[in-house]
Amino acid sequence: MLFIPFDRAVNWRKPPIITILLVLANIFIYFTFQVDENKWRSEAYKYYIQSGLDEIEYPLYKKFREDNAIISPPFFATKQADDWFAIESDHAFQESLNHNHIIPPSNKQYEVWREKRDKYNQILAKIVTQDYQLVPANPTIQGMFGHQFLHGSVGHLLGNMLFLFSIGFLVEATLGSFAYFTLYLIGGLGAGAMFIFLNSGSHVPLVGASGAIAGLMGLYTVLYGFRKVRFFYFILVYFNFIVLPAIVMLPIWIGKELYMMLTDSGSNVAYAAHFGGLVMGAAVGGVAKQIIPSYRDNIQQIDEQKKTDHFETDLDQALDLCAHLEYQKAQPLLKKLYYKKPTHPTVLFHLQQCYRFNTSQPQYKILSHKVFLLNGRGDSQVTDWIEDVYLHYSKVLNIEEIPFECSLSLANTFLYAGQVKLAQSQINLLIKKEITNPKVQELIERLANLLKKKDQIVTANEYLHLLKQARLSQH
Repeated sequence: MLFIPFDRAVNWRKPPIITILLVLANIFIYFTFQVDENKWRSEAYKYYIQSGLDEIEYPLYKKFREDNAIISPPFFATKQADDWFAIESDHAFQESLNHNHIIPPSNKQYEVWREKRDKYNQILAKIVTQDYQLVPANPTIQGMFGHQFLHGSVGHLLGNMLFLFSIGFLVEATLGSFAYFTLYLIGGLGAGAMFIFLNSGSHVPLVGASGAIAGLMGLYTVLYGFRKVRFFYFILVYFNFIVLPAIVMLPIWIGKELYMMLTDSGSNVAYAAHFGGLVMGAAVGGVAKQIIPSYRDNIQQIDEQKKTDHFETDLDQALDLCAHLEYQKAQPLLKKLYYKKPTHPTVLFHLQQCYRFNTSQPQYKILSHKVFLLNGRGDSQVTDWIEDVYLHYSKVLNIEEIPFECSLSLANTFLYAGQVKLAQSQINLLIKKEITNPKVQELIERLANLLKKKDQIVTANEYLHLLKQARLSQH
């Protein structure tokens, strides 16, 4: 069962820098330091058994444990990898061993052991990340942080990086880079702590970013709370999308990890770390919402962007329907968009088109008048739409009934577009209605200037003469 938030795209104008750097850091560490480590780890184990080092060191290790009253986890001194892991990850024993405290030079086995041990150490030296794994029996600071950047295989790495980017860019946009990076590491620490607690004394190491990523998942659910989010889900062979409040996923994710932890005990997957990361992420998420100043502004911007994205998606769908002349299907979708943005030029024009087949409806006239009021200056597409609506309107309705403000706007648009005849048609109506209006007089002057540029001097002078008479009558 797999659920991933799939609610919005990455905003590349403000790229998720920390998420990208985390992904690159994990990839760099794996392919620079780890890519051959499994081979060298296998070589080290093979040499350790074949050389007989186990027969020399295991009895000494059993005595070391007895002297230090180490009971758990049990050590059976077999040739199995678990016992090799146990002795290798006991830092106290290894330090004493390599400083000749366990087998001093006076010991008759020393020369033989030292030769084999030096060769063995040369193989181990090729495993440069050995000290950065998290071993529950011997946890270290570098292991608590370092294990978050190590991986066991290419598949392990790629799977984690997919989840890291998918969740990370959402959380980074919500919290800001510094807080995001800090809480990412804290989530990983929570995962490591839970792994140690539930595997106390184990020498099996923990590696991988999945615990920290689980922290991001818990963090995400709390930050987004009851906001509805679209999730991609995959169950067995079925996949689809589902919209749920983000917080609903927290108990689902936690329940899944608990169930797998209890029922899949033989797995190499660190379910305990996932569980710990989820719990820690959710806990710090509640605190982060209260103390991080940028959270509210960021989440508000994300909400607004989400509305815009949905608006654009619905608009694209409506335009596609109009392009295929399916106006009846497009109309309800455009109406919904119109209520959200009643002055949006694209919405207004295409919704007006939907009523052209029944111009007796009042919506046709209302929408036409709203289109006339649009500002077409500097936008050739909007100007073309205004002209198209006006020409259609003039064929089916009386243009003399166009409201005064609409005529002003139309005349202004047509003058800017250099459409002399269309501008004249509206200015002539305005002259009849209210020639003393300063806005009308300004339009007359602009029309006269345009006519002169078109070498229509006589007509221009007629308008100027009319304007002069109107001004004289005002005085």
